[in-house]
Amino acid sequence: MILQYAISYNQPKIYSDASWSSAAVTVANSTTIGQYPLATFVDTNNTIYVSTRTNNSIVVWQDGNFAFPINISIENFYYSPSLFVTDAYDIYVDSGQTYYQVGNWSSNSTGSVPEMYECAGCWGLFVDSSNYLYCSVYANHQVVSKLANESSNIWNIVAGTNTSGNTSFTLNYPRGIYVDIYLNLYVADSMNNRIQKFSSGQSNGITLAGNGATNTIVLDGPTSIVLDADGYLYIVDSNNHRIIGSDINGFRCIAGCSATAGTTPTNLWYPTTLSFDSYGNIFVTDQYNNRIQKFIIATNTCVTPTTIATTMEIIGTVGNTVDSKTSAIQTTGIISTFTIPSSIPSTTSNMYTITGSTKNTNKSTTGFISSTTKSVTQSNGLLSTTTSTSHMLSTPLSCYAPAITLVPGQSSLVSPLQYRKSQDFSITSMIQLDCSGSLSTITKWKITSCTSICSDQVQTDPTITTTLSELYIPAKTLAYGIYQLTLNITMVDTPNLKSSS
Repeated sequence: MILQYAISYNQPKIYSDASWSSAAVTVANSTTIGQYPLATFVDTNNTIYVSTRTNNSIVVWQDGNFAFPINISIENFYYSPSLFVTDAYDIYVDSGQTYYQVGNWSSNSTGSVPEMYECAGCWGLFVDSSNYLYCSVYANHQVVSKLANESSNIWNIVAGTNTSGNTSFTLNYPRGIYVDIYLNLYVADSMNNRIQKFSSGQSNGITLAGNGATNTIVLDGPTSIVLDADGYLYIVDSNNHRIIGSDINGFRCIAGCSATAGTTPTNLWYPTTLSFDSYGNIFVTDQYNNRIQKFIIATNTCVTPTTIATTMEIIGTVGNTVDSKTSAIQTTGIISTFTIPSSIPSTTSNMYTITGSTKNTNKSTTGFISSTTKSVTQSNGLLSTTTSTSHMLSTPLSCYAPAITLVPGQSSLVSPLQYRKSQDFSITSMIQLDCSGSLSTITKWKITSCTSICSDQVQTDPTITTTLSELYIPAKTLAYGIYQLTLNITMVDTPNLKSSS
């Protein structure tokens, strides 16, 4: 049973053979974003936000519609080197260079409010899965944090000592920051030319890349750090005018690989930040070229994908009608399709099943489900789907029950994870299938109220959805209480092989 806040940024699944076009597409230039932009953010809806340096506003493009930018003017806003947008569409921007504060522009308000007062500018902003706001205080050589949306201006020092240095406890003009779902902090330690990781609650950092790290890459003034779905690093190596990525084989250059400044589509000029969209495309703030560059992902496939049957089951109330259409579920390396019938007759049953399959063209082998799809299907209940692709690993002699790992962390009835009713949360899962036959499965999520005893199944709200192996519950959907969230997986051809977590 795992509960967490829904994240607002993209963490695509990137395979080791992934590549990006060396020539970028310019999606915005000085006409719309002015001179020397510093920060770009792409949310999970692929809405793009850019903080302008000279226009005193945030420019927004929804759904990649670059023909119609939206300008958001923010009070007491000037020269913001950092930007973060939450899943509730709250925009955090820094104005510490002039107004000594971090502002919060809420989607349901007409103006911004101060979120944090500071003595120096935040050159990196981040809101973690526990709703804590982090600020990389460049001139003070430290990273501080406080609970977001809280009136108190008391913050905690989570990294650095307010004095520059190159030890494991100190930072030297830190820039971009990133906090993973386990609350580990990653810092682009700019003047130390390295990337530091501070495990949750620890002040002693570990060098992952750059100066002081073994078998790594030489960095010069890194300014931004993000992680993909597997925790691999993607770094803006600003003074080398390039983007660096890592994978199972180590570090490699992704863009601007000549390491020289330039104005062509293959060059960057002191880039500052990067952000993934949901497809794995990379958006870079190309500061001295006064533009936002999009590096399109060209290849990203797992080793020899396998096409398998897809089954989905919806548990909900009776009498539902669904429009007739064919939908596509994109998993890693394959697209499966299914057809939804035009209507579902009313019966005395609470359950109806929609099934479909693709032609099985390859022999199934051991596989791992790993999905980056953000398909949203709503019903008066839970959508559970079965879909997978496989790495070709080894051919087992028989079938075994699925192995399920819920991400992140652990919890129990004695020690449940705690979340506010006003926040969204989601659960993701990793599913391992080991079978020489069909890998088709039926996947179901179940919510049980445990306020007294874990016995009453909750009548689910239409807004509760799953996206393949993820359960997503919007804010204010469940009443106050304790809930047990269970994922059940059954092999279609061998129903006695089933697992729950």
